Amino acid sequence: DPIACNSVVRLFHMTTKKYLHSHAAHRSPLTKNQEVSAFDAVDKGDDWKLVCVKSGEANWTRESSVRFQHVETGKYLGIAPGNTFNIKPAGQIEVSASGSTGNDQTWVAQEGIYFGKPE
Repeated sequence: DPIACNSVVRLFHMTTKKYLHSHAAHRSPLTKNQEVSAFDAVDKGDDWKLVCVKSGEANWTRESSVRFQHVETGKYLGIAPGNTFNIKPAGQIEVSASGSTGNDQTWVAQEGIYFGKPE
């Protein structure tokens, strides 16, 4: 089944078995935005509202632009180009949450594994 725009979703990393998590209490190390991390428990800090960028879209589809708004704090998941960590592998960009809604907070699904509704 398609995921409707404005649905609340949880983003799960298959390899680490952790959810994408955030909360207002911690700041990201480089930009000092709201920290985003992987979390192995489940709580309301894992909830993200799927915001479709193109007006009139009813569902999130492959290659359509979306934003993820943190339900608890209202901040948007994004990257900060130019803010890379000095660790290997090189070039890892900080992911954080902020109040901005520009290109750096816009995401597109182009490839991956798409699961249907459990039966």
